[in-house]
Amino acid sequence: DNGLADASLGVDSLSSGASELSGGAQQISQGASTLADSAGQLSGGITEADKGAKKLAEGIGEAKTGAEKLSKGAGQLSSGADDLSAGIESAGKNLDTTIAANKQVLAALQAANQQAPSEELAIAIATLEQTIEGQEQIAASMKENGALKKGADSVKNGIDSLASNSEALSNGLVEAQTGADALKTGLDTLDKGGSEL
Repeated sequence: DNGLADASLGVDSLSSGASELSGGAQQISQGASTLADSAGQLSGGITEADKGAKKLAEGIGEAKTGAEKLSKGAGQLSSGADDLSAGIESAGKNLDTTIAANKQVLAALQAANQQAPSEELAIAIATLEQTIEGQEQIAASMKENGALKKGADSVKNGIDSLASNSEALSNGLVEAQTGADALKTGLDTLDKGGSEL
C-alpha cells in the first residue's frame, strides 16, 4: 500500500513538474518573442539614427565647403583691402604733389594780379584758392589719422577678422565632420549587433 501511495505522490509531483515546465517554456517563448520585438524596434531606431547621422555628415560637409569658399573669398577681400589702402596712400601723395604745384601757380597768379590787377585774375585766384582748400581737405582724409584712411583700415581689419574667423569655422567643421563620421560608424556597428539579436 505504501508503494502505491508513493507512486501516486510521484505521479502528482511529475504532473506538477511537467505543468511548471510547460509554464516556464511559455514564459521563455513569450520572453523570446518580446526580445525579438524589442530587437526589431532597436534595429529600427538605430536605422533611423543612422540615416540622421548620414544627413548630419552631409550637412556638415556642405557647411565646410561653404566655409572654405568664405575663407577664400575673405582672403581675396583682404588682398583688395590692402590694394585699397595702398591706393589711398598713393593718391594722397599724388594729391600732395598737385597741391604743391597749384600753390606755385596761385603764387604766380597773385604776383601777376599785383602787377596788373584784373577781374579775370581775381576770379582765377579765388577759384584756385577754393580748389586748393578742397584738395587739402581730401588729402588730410587720406593721411594716417584721416577719415578715409581710417575707414579703409577699419574695412581691412574687419575683413582680416572675417578671414580668421572663417578659417576657425572651417577647422571646427572638420572636427564636427570627424565626429559625425565616428557617430555613423558607431551606429552601423550597433545596427549590425542589433540585427544579430
